[in-house]
Amino acid sequence: MHPSTLLLPMFVAACDLPGGQDEVWAPHCDEIRTPLDAAEVSPLGFSADDLLVGVGTHAEASLVWTDDGATTRLSVDLSPGAEVYFVDLEEAPVPDDADAVLDIAVICDDYLEVAAGLSLSTDDGLLDDDFDAVLTASTVDAAAFSVDAEPADFAHPEIFDPFATGDYDDEGVALYGEVSAGGQTSGSLYFETEGTDGDTAWAASELVAEWGAVE
Repeated sequence: MHPSTLLLPMFVAACDLPGGQDEVWAPHCDEIRTPLDAAEVSPLGFSADDLLVGVGTHAEASLVWTDDGATTRLSVDLSPGAEVYFVDLEEAPVPDDADAVLDIAVICDDYLEVAAGLSLSTDDGLLDDDFDAVLTASTVDAAAFSVDAEPADFAHPEIFDPFATGDYDDEGVALYGEVSAGGQTSGSLYFETEGTDGDTAWAASELVAEWGAVE
C-alpha cells in the first residue's frame, strides 16, 4: 500500500449504530491502474527511468541490530523490473443507500508503481539478500518500498532467533524502507507473529533492525 493512501473495506461491521443501523460505509480510495513503459512519462511528470535516476540505484546507511545494539554499514541496491503502473486514486463516492458513514478522512494521492529488484547487504555479513520489491513514488526524488517475506528467505535466518520466542501460530518478516536523492535511505526490519489466546486472536511485531533517519 502506498504510504499516503488509506484503503479500507467498503462495508465494516459496527455496533450500537443509531436507528438500528448495522453497517457503516467507510471512506476509501478507488484506483485506476494504467500500465506504462519504463521510459514513458507519467501524469506526475516523470517516468520509471527518471525515478531510478532521481533516487539512485545505490544507497548506504548505518544499521542498528536492536537485539544487542551492534551497528554495521548497510548497502541498498536497486535494479529495474519489468512492470510499471501509474496509479490514479480518487475518493470513492458515498452510495445513496449507505446506512451511516464512518467519520474518517482519506488521502488519495496518485503515484507511480515500479517493480524493482532490491538487494540488501551489511558489512557484518548478516544481511546478504535479494528480493522482488515494488517502489512507490509521488515525486521523482523519493520512493518507498516494502517486502513481505519469511525468515527462510534470508541468507541468515538466525537473525530472527532472539525474537522467535513464546507460543505463536504463524510468523513472517516485514521490511519497510525509503530511498531518496543523494544516496539516502532509511527503513526498518520486523519479525511478526500471530496466534490465539483462547477465543482472542493476536498479532505482534518486533523491531529487528533499523537504519537511516528513522524516528
